[in-house]
Amino acid sequence: MKVLVLGATGGVGRELIAQALERGHEVTALVRGDADLPAPARVLRGEVLQDGVLLEAVRERPVVLSAIGQRRANLFPWSPLRSPPDLGARWAALLVEAARQVGSLRVVAVSAAGVAEARRG
Repeated sequence: MKVLVLGATGGVGRELIAQALERGHEVTALVRGDADLPAPARVLRGEVLQDGVLLEAVRERPVVLSAIGQRRANLFPWSPLRSPPDLGARWAALLVEAARQVGSLRVVAVSAAGVAEARRG
């Protein structure tokens, strides 16, 4: 099955790629910049929020695995955001519109949000 992975360069995204490849799927990752991903995963360069990028990425890939998460200034969970605060809502809206245009998509969204974010006390 042809699978598109979003958020592929993070820890969860890399695990999604590894498991999809292990199961014999044809994996393509949409990434913003350079990415050292395991072969035979393919890399598409683009920004998920850029006009038309997500639609083109899903045209031939009926399954989307998303590990998109907020980018922060550093690893501290409360550090300033580097991505838009409404990132999740924006990419989800674009994905719904892409699904309308291509007919249908299967989507699985996973996250590590909240992991290691508990305050002591």
